[in-house]
Amino acid sequence: MALAQIRENEATGSVAEAYARLRRTLGVPLVNFIWRHLATIDGALDFALPRIAQASPLIDATIPRVRQEADALVVEHRLGAALGSQVTLSPAVRDVIAVYDRGNCWNFLAMSVLAAARAGHERSSGAPPGEASGGETAPAVPPMPRYEDLAPQLRAIVDRLGSVGPAARHVGHPSLWIHLGLWPDELIALEAPCAQLLASPAFARAYASFRSRGPALLGLQAPEPGSEALPGEQPLDRSIRLFRTLIAEMILVGRVLLHTSQTRGVSN
Repeated sequence: MALAQIRENEATGSVAEAYARLRRTLGVPLVNFIWRHLATIDGALDFALPRIAQASPLIDATIPRVRQEADALVVEHRLGAALGSQVTLSPAVRDVIAVYDRGNCWNFLAMSVLAAARAGHERSSGAPPGEASGGETAPAVPPMPRYEDLAPQLRAIVDRLGSVGPAARHVGHPSLWIHLGLWPDELIALEAPCAQLLASPAFARAYASFRSRGPALLGLQAPEPGSEALPGEQPLDRSIRLFRTLIAEMILVGRVLLHTSQTRGVSN
């Protein structure tokens, strides 16, 4: 399933302004798929942006706890072993994974804020509205290519990695895999171990434990995320629900890769 989106290089007017604001707020050099999709839903960004701006100090302060929760599950469920083989990454690819780690952790919490707001459980972060990036400096990365412009072999890898995990099949192509298409040899090398990880029972157990933790970390109430369509569900609510499931999956994948991989010529 491919969800509609407005790509960064196609954004104009208020959407381009919203994307620039998101890059500043998240502290990353790209706009994640969730926001590119929400830009296609009438009124979605107008609803979402003021709320995440208000919550951004709380979100930034909570990101370390997201990583701690994910890392604990990586260890508990031995996801490094589930990866199946030692992965070696170039510094450029590792930088891309680090950028997505920052963006995914931020958006995992932001989707919890929005889910709670849609359910009538808004709360102030206790800080004034702002666009804080939490002091993290994300590395510069090249723009993401279009899925359609990837070679057929790379599109097939993106398709496989986007369908084998417990959540991604409900949303489409996770941006990380498309972005890594800029490094074909490394994406090809990652296909088998990452597919093995995503399809493993250990990963499914870790994911089931992790995917609903965002609201509790923020002190919010929000509905349990799931992949099932709900009667009368509005497009914005559907998108928040689906992306909450996908982002949780990609955080765990990213944490496994960052912790168990080696940088070329350097042992972690």
